[in-house]
Amino acid sequence: PQEPIPYPIWTIEEVATGGYYHALALDSLDRPHLLYQDTETWSIHYATRDGDAVSPGEWQLADIVTNLDPVFGYSYDIAIRPDDTPCLVYALGPSVAPMDTMLVYGCRQAGQWELTTIDDGGYGVQLAIDADGRPHVALAKDGSIIYLTIMNEQWWSETVATDSSHIGLVSLTLDSGGRPHLVYRGGDGAFAAVLGSNGIWTKTPLS
Repeated sequence: PQEPIPYPIWTIEEVATGGYYHALALDSLDRPHLLYQDTETWSIHYATRDGDAVSPGEWQLADIVTNLDPVFGYSYDIAIRPDDTPCLVYALGPSVAPMDTMLVYGCRQAGQWELTTIDDGGYGVQLAIDADGRPHVALAKDGSIIYLTIMNEQWWSETVATDSSHIGLVSLTLDSGGRPHLVYRGGDGAFAAVLGSNGIWTKTPLS
């Protein structure tokens, strides 16, 4: 037992009317960068707030993708480059096949988002950015885990693993050397995977 802390730890503020899914990243000045969805239009929006803890400033909102068809399942993630530039990725995956899907990546330059479609979409997309500013993306697609990154100024992708029935949760992070690590779950169980220096993914089952 210990004495109660005599001051509040959490502060709560309203940003916008949103829904169940969101992604948050902090830059080097602890400024928040938030992605969220609108439950009425299914649109994806971005919010950020300049300032600091003493003078937090006002939230600034921007549309990322609007008027999404609710038949699509979609996911998104946000990360901050070493130069404090926010970057995002979002994926559209149909709940009923066949339909066109897309995977979109981009960064915010001079207050504007520059977004480009880089591949077909999927589910559970994750984004991480290494110390050199290079993006790493992972997502589930058609019963497989797909990993993408930029090499020689072009997007390159590979299949990390496949599952006999489905892929569920996907999580991506980078170690201190910039190597991507994945944790994922599917019908065949839960696994951790890491990309070795030889370019081969090593997969380990988890209990």
